[in-house]
Amino acid sequence: MGDLRDWLDGIAPADLGTHFAAVDAEEIARMVADTPDRELRTLIDDDAIRAAALEAGFGRFAEFAVPERLAEVSGLVRFVVSRSRGVDEAYDGRFASGTVDVEPAGADEPDLTISTDAITFLRLLSGTASAALLVLAGDIWVVGDEALALQVGGVFRVPGTDGVAVDPTTLDAVEVAGVISKAKDAHLREVMKGGFRPVVLDEIFRRFPDYLDERRSAKLRLAACFKIGGGVGDDDRYLVEIDHGVCTVTPDGQGKRTVTIALGGAEFLKLATGNLNPTMAFMKGSLKVKGDLSAALALSSAVRIPSAKG
Repeated sequence: MGDLRDWLDGIAPADLGTHFAAVDAEEIARMVADTPDRELRTLIDDDAIRAAALEAGFGRFAEFAVPERLAEVSGLVRFVVSRSRGVDEAYDGRFASGTVDVEPAGADEPDLTISTDAITFLRLLSGTASAALLVLAGDIWVVGDEALALQVGGVFRVPGTDGVAVDPTTLDAVEVAGVISKAKDAHLREVMKGGFRPVVLDEIFRRFPDYLDERRSAKLRLAACFKIGGGVGDDDRYLVEIDHGVCTVTPDGQGKRTVTIALGGAEFLKLATGNLNPTMAFMKGSLKVKGDLSAALALSSAVRIPSAKG
């Protein structure tokens, strides 16, 4: 069996539904993964194929779910799939008691709305696209209960693997840096003031010790408090301490510090991915330093931040 185009060749529109239903879900995912975007777009523009593909995808949600995680999710999630022409399509997924029932969108107000295009949706099902990266890039739009969005993303395993659709601990730092380099500042500000903010911040600081340059930090002793604004409530604070090559991070930023570094959430995200020059940001006033400026410079030189530029 080749890619999706080969598999669908010669199938009458009336038989597409049963054709999709007769094949293992993981095999469909593999064919989608093997189909180039240009061919996939051509297929999706065919109304009959699009309808059958989306019905198969939504209808097989439960086959990709991790039962233990599914049991913890409750709520009504509306999935809106945009199209290049015609009216967008919407489906409601009702999560309750360890099950998910998907049907065309009804009159009930959803707890969460997730919007994307058909190709992105199929790429997610095939495991060739990361939901977390797509959210950062602005290719998936989330409105409503973002905590529920994280739960939903953590329920569905990527077909053919043990991984789940949203797992920030598995994201490649260089890939993240590349996505951030292309994202608009306005979108990053929205991400960093919403429900994804604590997940993003916790994951960045969890990895902080991994990026410490062993040689440059061997004789270094400092405590830097990162004060990160741009959220809905109070600023977030993380205390980063380096003591002769050993780095520890304390959430809430409590403790004695050598220097405090203050910046907005979007600016921090760009800084942490090598997409913001700290010196230029300081000169422009988007990054502020209180305390020992030399400690801030020493910290900057002691941390090797992953970058899309290599």
